[in-house]
Amino acid sequence: MKIAVTGGSGLVARAWLSSVKDREFEIQSFQRSLPAHPFHFAHYESLDITDAHEVFEKLQGFDLVIHAAAMVSYHKTDAPVMYKTNVTGTTNVVNACIQNKIPKLVFISSTAALDSDKKPLEIEEDRLWGLSEKKTDYAKTKYYAELEVWRGKEEGLEVASICPGVVVGDGKDAKSSNQMFEVVRKKWNLYPIGSNGFINALELAKIITLIIDKKAYGHRFLAVTHNISFRELLFKIAKKLNMNPPKYSIKGIRFAVLFGFAILAERLLLKSPFPSDGLINTKQNIKYKPKNIYEKLNYTNGPLL
Repeated sequence: MKIAVTGGSGLVARAWLSSVKDREFEIQSFQRSLPAHPFHFAHYESLDITDAHEVFEKLQGFDLVIHAAAMVSYHKTDAPVMYKTNVTGTTNVVNACIQNKIPKLVFISSTAALDSDKKPLEIEEDRLWGLSEKKTDYAKTKYYAELEVWRGKEEGLEVASICPGVVVGDGKDAKSSNQMFEVVRKKWNLYPIGSNGFINALELAKIITLIIDKKAYGHRFLAVTHNISFRELLFKIAKKLNMNPPKYSIKGIRFAVLFGFAILAERLLLKSPFPSDGLINTKQNIKYKPKNIYEKLNYTNGPLL
């Protein structure tokens, strides 16, 4: 099987590539620039997914595309670039698959595209949020990207959408959710009071491969293995790093000061270490109830760290 992967230097794509090194896949990895430590079994090529012509020209002759390229940010100044990357980029990939007769597409979406009427929030696979609901710019981009993917299904593509929770990597760099390791390493001594759904990057890689092997297209897969508080996660990370966990919760006056600083920075078009949208999100208690990864893939939960 000849597989194209977008976002090849990102956390999710790297985890998947590392997990299939012994499989007989012919893999082409696309990313903006070549990675510092490429896998010897994959072919690498640069790609700007916001360029429709380039995407059309380079995504040809594949049996499957894994679309993992995305930008994650809660900084309001990043919104225009994030819309172009996440929405326009996904549109370009879907169109290229249709035009070049690539039959299958696996899309790495996000739990940010999902919602629930229940309070506290209990989120399942079957509900995207409504346009009237107040959401972050990142959530909006993943919602619109989801619509593009399912439009592709209506036009004949076999698609699967995976909505992972917060993806936890190996902590070896400061990219994406690996920044939680930096909270412990840099001894910030603060932790959010909320809870969320998490999954290890290698477990997410297993789910991607299960979808491919079982040909489980036509479904959305909520990929969350651990519903825990940010405090518990940071304590687990601290134990793994043999360091002291953060002591102080971000609530009350601490939350007010950080939130006020974030709003001021955003009005000045600056980036705060704690964006206002991020502070609000990490204050929520959210529980995820995945079904399809168990019922359709027979997946068994693995470790978080």
